[in-house]
Amino acid sequence: MFIQRLYALPEYAWGRTYFYFGIAVLAFPVVIGGLAKYRFKKYQTAVDLLKMGDQEHKPQVVEVIPEEELKTVIKIKSPGISLDKFKAKSGDFQAAFNQTVEDIQAEENQPNTIQISISRYPLPSMVSFESHLMDLKNEGEFMIGQSRRGFILQNIAELPHMLVAGTSGSGKSTFFKQALIGLMKSSPDAQFILIDLKRGAELGVFAGVPGVRVAKTIETAVSLLRDAKEEMKKRFDLLEQKGISKIIPDIHQVPRLVIAIDEASELISIPSRSNPEKNLMLEAREITNDIAKLGRAAAINLLIATQKVHKSIIDTALQENLGGRMAFRMATLANSASVLGSKGANNLSTNPGRSLWQFGLKTLEVQPPFIEEKKIKRLISDLKEKRTALIQPSTAEKMQAEGQPQADINKIGRTNIDRTYAEGTPADSQSAGNTV
Repeated sequence: MFIQRLYALPEYAWGRTYFYFGIAVLAFPVVIGGLAKYRFKKYQTAVDLLKMGDQEHKPQVVEVIPEEELKTVIKIKSPGISLDKFKAKSGDFQAAFNQTVEDIQAEENQPNTIQISISRYPLPSMVSFESHLMDLKNEGEFMIGQSRRGFILQNIAELPHMLVAGTSGSGKSTFFKQALIGLMKSSPDAQFILIDLKRGAELGVFAGVPGVRVAKTIETAVSLLRDAKEEMKKRFDLLEQKGISKIIPDIHQVPRLVIAIDEASELISIPSRSNPEKNLMLEAREITNDIAKLGRAAAINLLIATQKVHKSIIDTALQENLGGRMAFRMATLANSASVLGSKGANNLSTNPGRSLWQFGLKTLEVQPPFIEEKKIKRLISDLKEKRTALIQPSTAEKMQAEGQPQADINKIGRTNIDRTYAEGTPADSQSAGNTV
């Protein structure tokens, strides 16, 4: 009778509410724990098959993280069992999980927690640059690499600026050079300003390619950035004159301008007060920020490479305009977060070149294309020949030399790439009739 009244009478409604709430509170951890245990069960069963450790120190699956559509990371608590023992059983794990084991490593700051990355579609250990060279068919395209969803080509106009970051030896420089070669191939009339303050150790190989200027000193770099900013102003005048919102190189016959800065900390970081090049570095930082904000409409793009990302190196406003992020292996979680806004780059596979590509809301693990140094030199030699064949005195320069007004945006020739840049002796853009 009491139970019947409890369920039927309105005055006992509050009692029923608390009763159901109490049951829910007691049942919640049981249900959640059961679901988690069920979810981990097949992985735990696979681990148990390998009979690692004794009954007291048996490895326990503590977390399963689906990182991508076709990739999963399994975290295993393994007191008393070393990382080397797990790596030695890589083939056994592969058979037990019935998936490819891509990587086995200890979690940062927790050596007794092992992370095993498995995939139904493993990434290749190497991708050849030349095997995809003919895929570059549209102006502004370059290669990102092989993802689990297929090979990624990216058009720089969509970014429009890009950050490449990673520790020394991670593959950053090789990616940077192949991206530039790809852009030179897909955009034969594009112009390039390459800044490498390590005396051209990485980008100096491009010196002598028509339409390419290489700066090896900070004085030359700042001079070229000034020219680029002046060119950007001229292009905005043309935009206003023609009543259009942005320059499309193929349509408006105005060459794309790509500014690539290797080891950005050497040029655009905040200098110390005692630095003799302080004023030049501050000016370079300011101009780079301006180009990042306005360059998209003028078909001017930035590629910036650095080992670390910090506001003292790359201004916060500049970071916000670097739409594409290529993160190679990072030493710490903090470094990964500074580039991607999340962890991941610090846990990448040790496979050479493995990286994370972030554009918009997508972050994909990729294997970028690789080129040997001797092949880079051969490809650049081919570029020199092909771009030299395109060289003609540009319409804009001819008209300026004859004292005629600046050429119409629709009449600027595709071959406006005929000026090389002698290191240390920057040309006067006005006296030479030079458009960057």
